[in-house]
Amino acid sequence: MTTHHNIKNIFLRLFWLIVLCGFFPQWAGATLSTQQETFKQARAALKANQLETFNRLYDQLKDYPLHPYLDVWRYWNVLDNPRYDAKVERILIAFSAIPESVDLRVRWIKALAKRGQWQLVAAQIKKLPKGKHPDQRITLLSLWHNGQKSKAVAAYTAYWRKITGTDTRLLPLEKRWQKKGHPTADDIWARVNKQAKRGRWSNAKKAAKPLAKHQRAWLDYWQKVKKNPARWLKSPPSRDISMAQMAKIMDDGLRQLAKKDVIRSWSVFHQILKPRLRAPHIGILMRHIGLRAAYQHKIEAIAWLTQLPPIMRTDISSTWAARLLLLNHRWPEALTAINALPRRIKNKEKDRWLYWKARCLGAMGDSKSAMVLYRQMAFGRGYYSFLSAERSHQPYKINAKSAPANPAAIKLVNAMPGLKRAKEWLQMNERGKATREWSQALRGSSKATWYAAMMLAKTWQWPEKALRAASKAGAYNHLVVRFPLAFYDDVIAASKKTGLSTSFLWSVMRQESLFDPSAKSYVGASGLMQLMPKTASAVAKHYPHLGKTPNLKDPKTNITLGSWYLNHAMKRFDHRQPLAAAAYNAGPHRVSQWLKQTPFTDADIWVEAIPFNETRNYVQRIMGYSIIYDWRLGHKPVSLLKRLKGEL
Repeated sequence: MTTHHNIKNIFLRLFWLIVLCGFFPQWAGATLSTQQETFKQARAALKANQLETFNRLYDQLKDYPLHPYLDVWRYWNVLDNPRYDAKVERILIAFSAIPESVDLRVRWIKALAKRGQWQLVAAQIKKLPKGKHPDQRITLLSLWHNGQKSKAVAAYTAYWRKITGTDTRLLPLEKRWQKKGHPTADDIWARVNKQAKRGRWSNAKKAAKPLAKHQRAWLDYWQKVKKNPARWLKSPPSRDISMAQMAKIMDDGLRQLAKKDVIRSWSVFHQILKPRLRAPHIGILMRHIGLRAAYQHKIEAIAWLTQLPPIMRTDISSTWAARLLLLNHRWPEALTAINALPRRIKNKEKDRWLYWKARCLGAMGDSKSAMVLYRQMAFGRGYYSFLSAERSHQPYKINAKSAPANPAAIKLVNAMPGLKRAKEWLQMNERGKATREWSQALRGSSKATWYAAMMLAKTWQWPEKALRAASKAGAYNHLVVRFPLAFYDDVIAASKKTGLSTSFLWSVMRQESLFDPSAKSYVGASGLMQLMPKTASAVAKHYPHLGKTPNLKDPKTNITLGSWYLNHAMKRFDHRQPLAAAAYNAGPHRVSQWLKQTPFTDADIWVEAIPFNETRNYVQRIMGYSIIYDWRLGHKPVSLLKRLKGEL
C-alpha cells in the first residue's frame, strides 16, 4: 500500500512538473506583459497629472524593474518648489543608477539657478558625470557667485565668442571682463567668422562694428571673394590685419576657387597671396591646394604634395601622393612613396600598404616578391586580405571561431538590475532608454563580462548591442554574432524584389546602422539603411501603401525603400557594386563626377582613389563583408575581384 502510494505521488509530481514546465513561460510572459501595460498606464497618468490614478498604479509595480523610473519622473514637474529639494536629493541618491536621474539633476540645477541658490548649484554640478553639463551660462554664474570670479572671467571669453547677444544676468561678469581689455580684435573676429561662414553677412557686419575701419574693409573684401574668388583674390586691401585672420580669408577664397579651377588657385596663391603671408600659413595653404588637386586626381598634385616642406607634410598628404602615383601607374615611384610612408601609417594601415606594395612589385615584373606579400596577407580576413588571397590563388580565410558560452557568467550579467531594465525597455521598443541602461550597467566591464553580455544580447535579438559587445570582448572571430542574418524575412523579400544579393544588402545594412532600427545620423538619416527623409519620400512613390512620409524606424519599410534606392544606384552604374555602394554613401552625382575625372578601369585602384575617406572605407568594408556573408549563408564566395569589376 505504501509503495503504491509513493509511486502515485511520484507520478503526480512528474505530471505537475511537466505542466509547469510547459505553461510557466506563457504564464510568466502574461505577467510581464501585464506589468508593462500597468507601467505604461502609470506613466501616462503622471504625464496627465492624474495623481490618484498614478499612485494606485505605482503601488502595483513595486517589484517591477522599471519602478524606479516612476520615482524619478514624479519629481520632474515640482523642481521649482523648494519644499521638494530634500526629497529630490534623496531620489537622486537612491536611484543614481537610473540614467534619467542625470536628466533630473540637470533640470534641478536649472531650477536652483533660477532661484539664485548658487551654492547648491555648484554642489550639484560637481555631482554630474563627466561630460555632462548644464547651460554654459549657469556654469559661469555659478563660478561668479561662488567666489571664483577670475575663473569666470577667463571662461567668459570662449562663451562671448560663440554667442550673438548677451544675458542680463551676466552683465556684472561682462563688465569685469571688459575691464581686462576685452573684447579684443580676435574676440570680435571670432564672432564675425561665425556669421560669415554661414553666409550671414548682415549679422557679420553688425558684429564687426567695434573693429577699426581698415579691418571692416577686409570683411567687405571677404564677401566679394566669396562671390567671385577668381577676380577678388588678386586685389586684397592694402592695409593688413592679423596674419591668422588674413590667412583664414585667403584660405576660404582659395577653397572656393579650387573647387572650380584648382590649377588657377595654385597660380593665384603663388603670384598674389604668398608674398603677403608667412610660415606656417604658406605651407598650410600649399598643402590644402595640393590635396584639393589630389582629390580631383590632377597629376600636378603629385609634385605639389611631394615638394611640401617636411614640417608641412601630414599622413593625408603622404598617402595621397602615393595614391596618385598608383592611379597614374607610376609603379617605381609609387613603391618608393609607400616605402617612405611614416611607420605609424604603415602600422595603422598595414594591410592597405602591404597590398599596394605587392601590386607595385607585380606591375614592375617582380612577381615572386609580390607573391610572397600576397600569401603573407592571404591568411587574414578583410578587404585587402581577400584581394591578396585571390591574387595568390589561395582560398579566402574566414577564420571563424567562437568560445562556448559560460552559463554562470550569462546568469550573473542577466541578473544585473541595469540589464533587467534594459530588457524591459527593449521589449517595449524604447531602444534609446534600453541603450542608456545597457551602456551604464556595463561601463568599465571586463572582457569576460562583455562576452557574456554579447551572448545575452544575441538571445534578446538585439544585434547592434551584440555586435558592439563582441568588439568590447575582443571576440572578433565570433562571426555568427558579428555578422547576423538580422531581419531575415524582410531582407529575403527585398532581394527577390530587387535582384540584389542578400550578402550585399546585409553588408550595406551592417555598415549603415549595425542593424539598429532606431539609428539616426547627425544629418538626419534614419533606420536600418540610413535613409534621408526626402529620399524616402521620393522612393515611397513607388510604394503608395507606405504613405508620403513613411515610418523609417519600421524595419520592413526601411529595408523596402533602402533596397529600392540601392538597386536604382546599381542600375545607374552598370551593376557595379562598388559604384552603387559609393553612390549610396556619397550621392550618385559625386560618383558621376569622380567617373568623369577617372574612368572605372582598374577597379581596386579606382576605389583606393575615392576622394572621401569615409566613402573609400565604406566601399571597402562592404566589399569585404559581402564575402563573409556569402560564408554565413553557406554559399560559395563570389570573387571579390569580380565584385569590384561588376563581372557578376
